[in-house]
Amino acid sequence: MMVGDAESWMRRWVPAGVPTLPGASTRARAGVLVGSTYGVLAVAFWWHLISNGIDVVVHRSGDAYLNLNLFAWVPHALAHGHNPFFSTALNHPAGLNLLVNTGEPALAVALWPIAALFGPTASYNLAVILAMPLAAVTAYVLARHLVAWRPAAFFVGLVVGFGPYEVQTSLGSHLQLSFTAVVPLLFLVCMWLARGQVGPVVGGCELAALAVVQYFISTEVLMTAGLVAVIAGATALLASARARSSLKGMLGGAIVAGALGSVVLAWPVWFTLRGPQSVKGPVQLVAQAYRSDLLALVIPPRGLALAPASLTSLSAHFSQINHENVAYLGIPLVVAGVATMAWCWRRSSVVVAAVVALTTFVLGLGGSLAISGAPAIGAGDTAVGRLWLPEALLGDLPTVKNLIPSRFALYTAIFLALLVALGLDRLRRELPGIDLPVVLPVGVMGLCVAPLIPLGAGGYVLTPVGPAPAYLASSGVVPGTAIAIAPYPAGQRPVAMLWQVDTGFRFAMPSGHAKAPDGPSGAVAFTPGLGYSVFSTAALTLMAITRGQVLLEPAATSRSMRAELESWKVERVVVVTSKVAHPGRGVAQLDVVLHEHGIRRGDVVAWLRPANGW
Repeated sequence: MMVGDAESWMRRWVPAGVPTLPGASTRARAGVLVGSTYGVLAVAFWWHLISNGIDVVVHRSGDAYLNLNLFAWVPHALAHGHNPFFSTALNHPAGLNLLVNTGEPALAVALWPIAALFGPTASYNLAVILAMPLAAVTAYVLARHLVAWRPAAFFVGLVVGFGPYEVQTSLGSHLQLSFTAVVPLLFLVCMWLARGQVGPVVGGCELAALAVVQYFISTEVLMTAGLVAVIAGATALLASARARSSLKGMLGGAIVAGALGSVVLAWPVWFTLRGPQSVKGPVQLVAQAYRSDLLALVIPPRGLALAPASLTSLSAHFSQINHENVAYLGIPLVVAGVATMAWCWRRSSVVVAAVVALTTFVLGLGGSLAISGAPAIGAGDTAVGRLWLPEALLGDLPTVKNLIPSRFALYTAIFLALLVALGLDRLRRELPGIDLPVVLPVGVMGLCVAPLIPLGAGGYVLTPVGPAPAYLASSGVVPGTAIAIAPYPAGQRPVAMLWQVDTGFRFAMPSGHAKAPDGPSGAVAFTPGLGYSVFSTAALTLMAITRGQVLLEPAATSRSMRAELESWKVERVVVVTSKVAHPGRGVAQLDVVLHEHGIRRGDVVAWLRPANGW
């Protein structure tokens, strides 16, 4: 690409400003200021994590351990010539399908140099920290193609990059949901196609490239973004003569993107749906448990600076878990959006933004309306509530039924922020006077942003990734050795999955907090006592040892567990005594169950596979 072509390409992605005040910044100066401001805000939010070093992970649930484990696996697999989409370290010997789970391979590959220099935990934490400012930057870029006033576009970046959706998904250790920087760019290319600003071939190629990257970050976000793009496109065709005149280009771009995307993603999609250790049926067992409440848009969740306990005690019931309660945007932002729609309803971009914001909010409510209470679930895990809602139709479609309704809040935030920015831009240009056109829209922005200010990550638990017990990293453990471990890696604190990362995946485990098929049906494995972990006698036994419980039928347990260990080719059973309750009792019980006496090595007791098998 020639220098002139590169400059033209950059101007298309980031348009020059339309200065309306003396001394307005150039595009480059404004970009540096905006990006660095978002970066400073992200550092401030994550200072608790940054100041504690690079070898810790924010603990909110077992998902944090899985996410880091699979994120670290991708560069490890590529470096050793393994399939990066299939982990042999977890769920041994069957393995684990990363595309069914959450490994974010696109981010892991992009940050591979960081992992090589400082370790995989550093690259993972960098991705976590970058999610907010990069989402803000790309939302700003999208807004700049709709508004001339840069502060209004900056406001959009704040709402999208640092609003409750981004904060809650980041703290919930859902990197695949929080890293949304690609989404505004997908909408931007779609907007170019609708406006006829880019040809179908170029636009289709750019759309396909972005879709491929997003697929390898989160297939769920790609699916919801595609659905929202269709809604926005249909609304644009109804509201805009310019879009109707560009219909041929829109369809052509979609065809090009679909064709190229299908070629590149054909094998990964097959691997996700039909590949080894793929799951048949729903991956999200009770998706409708995580849907928004009608009041979630205006009642703040925990974790915000302006969130009194009297309100958070109410919003705590809006979803089954707090980090899925992500719909909040605040009364000022909602009122500003309604006012903009009433004032600028003749502008097609305003109509599109308003319709998409409203539609995605309704989709986020799930298949049935919940008002000020925990979302109820009926037979077949369907939504129960006061009123049937159209999102229930998605639950009847294959693959789409895995979508969690509350996560449509991402798009509500994007399009409501864009709607308000359009109103602020017009307010800045059209109101008479000298000072009022600046003071009034800035004041509106302040009112809209204030309810969304987060408290930061300072109150969240940080779990060290290492060091793993010395025994697991010792030369006596041959790389690839299968080890069954207590504390058993299931539930909310599967710490052995972090030990795998710390030892460079020196050992494999016939377990792990991850989504894998179970039994002939191939449905996702789930057991109340184990969580997302394949049910087995060995799992129940080692979980009981972890909790310090007494085994009720040691003889029957012994036969079944030893048969399982043999079929899994497990070479060692290990108890890390410092990490289990009542270690003396647990070791004594395993001596009986395994018909061997464990060998103590520091804080580890190990049972080795006998020569004649378990």
